[in-house]
Amino acid sequence: MLKLSMLGTLAKAQQVLDLYSLSRPEWGVGEVAAQCGWPPSSTHLLMSSLAQMGLLHRTAAGRYRLGFKLHHLSQILLQNTPWRDVVAARLSELSRQCGETTYAAALDGQQLIAVFSLRGHAPGAISPAALSDPLPLHASAAGKVMLADRTVHDRSALPRRLPALTGRTITGRAELFEQLQQVRQQGYALNLAELQPELCAVAAPVFNHSGEVIAAVSLLAPAERFSTGQGEYTAQIVQAAREISRQLGDLPERNGAGELVWVSRGGVEQLQARGGPRHRKK
Repeated sequence: MLKLSMLGTLAKAQQVLDLYSLSRPEWGVGEVAAQCGWPPSSTHLLMSSLAQMGLLHRTAAGRYRLGFKLHHLSQILLQNTPWRDVVAARLSELSRQCGETTYAAALDGQQLIAVFSLRGHAPGAISPAALSDPLPLHASAAGKVMLADRTVHDRSALPRRLPALTGRTITGRAELFEQLQQVRQQGYALNLAELQPELCAVAAPVFNHSGEVIAAVSLLAPAERFSTGQGEYTAQIVQAAREISRQLGDLPERNGAGELVWVSRGGVEQLQARGGPRHRKK
C-alpha cells in the first residue's frame, strides 16, 4: 500500500510540473486544484513539498513557478548526453550556411523535447522559443520522424489524440500512419504549416552505433521561404543527419569487428571500434 501511495504522489507531482509552459509559467494553488480536480488542501501540501525540494519556487505573492533545481538537473543531463555535442556542432554549421533555425529533439516518454536549438541569421528566422514547450508529435517534423521509428512494429504507439493546431494539421490516425510509412521510406518528414500557420520544417533521423533512432534534427523556416527552398533545405538536413549518425557510429562497417560504440574511460566519452580505440570525442 505504501508503494502504491508513493507512486500516486509521484504521478501527481508530474501532473503539476507538466502544467508549466512558456505561455503559463506561474500557477496558484487554487488554479492547479481546479485544473487537476484535486482538493485545495492536498494540492497546497503537494506544491509546498515540491517547493521544499527545489522543484517549484513560491513567489512573494504565494504563487508557484518552476524551481532552479530543475535547471540544475537539466544541465547534468545535457552534459552527460555525449551525442548532443556532435549534433550541436553540425547544426550550428548548417545554420551559419543556410541562415535558418535548426534544432535537435529527442523523446522523453511521450514528449518530444528540444535538446539543442540555434536561431538562424536570415531575416524573419524562426525563434527557438517556439520549441521550448514539448512539441506535438503529430504536427512537428521531428515528432513525425520519432513516431515513424516507434510505429514500425507497433501501430498502437500512435498518439490517441491528434488535436488540430492549424487547418493543415493531420487529425486522423489512419492518415498519420500512412504518412509515417512514407517518412520511413524517404528518410525525412515535413511539417507544412501544421504546427503554426507561418512555420514549416523538415527533419531527419539520427542513428546511433546500434542503428537505433535516438533523435531527430530539423530545419525550420518561414512558410513563404520554405516553399521555394524546400528541396535544398531537405537535402541539407538529410545530409547533416547522415554525417551526425556516422560520427555516432552508424557507419557501413558497423557490423562485426568494425562496429563502433560509445564507451566511458575515466569520465571521458569515447567512440571506439570493438577491439580497440577509434576516436575520442572532443
